[in-house]
Amino acid sequence: MTDLEKYEKIVFYVANSFARTSHHDVEELIGESFLAYCEARKSFIPGKSACLSTWIFICVKNHLISWTQKQPFSLGGEIDFEIPSDNMTDRFEFLEGLKTMSRDAQNICQMIFENPPPTFQKAEITVELRKRNWSYKCIWASMKEIKLHLQEE
Repeated sequence: MTDLEKYEKIVFYVANSFARTSHHDVEELIGESFLAYCEARKSFIPGKSACLSTWIFICVKNHLISWTQKQPFSLGGEIDFEIPSDNMTDRFEFLEGLKTMSRDAQNICQMIFENPPPTFQKAEITVELRKRNWSYKCIWASMKEIKLHLQEE
């Protein structure tokens, strides 16, 4: 049994846990996890306080935390909600639809419209909302509401 076969369950476990919480594509996270595994394997020094499996787990987890924070803002999945500038009726309907969302979701939309992606990333939105004393539960519920609204459009 090779080292990779021995420790691949750890790599898959960490990638799947991030896929459930970050809404990133699981295949992409698995790929990033295996890159982190390779780096962890190279940087491991036998005889230190951590065993190899613990070292791999920590390195993969830290790599995915860093990687997900660098990704552009996404509500999960591929959603294209471009509003044609020449069709004022569609633009009006879209903006009116935003008014039906909760106040929290409207605040997040306002932040995104003021600083559109790719300059404004998901991590920055979360950090900014946490500075305003928003709970993670409220942040993700509002982002889910926005996603559902965009899928209806």
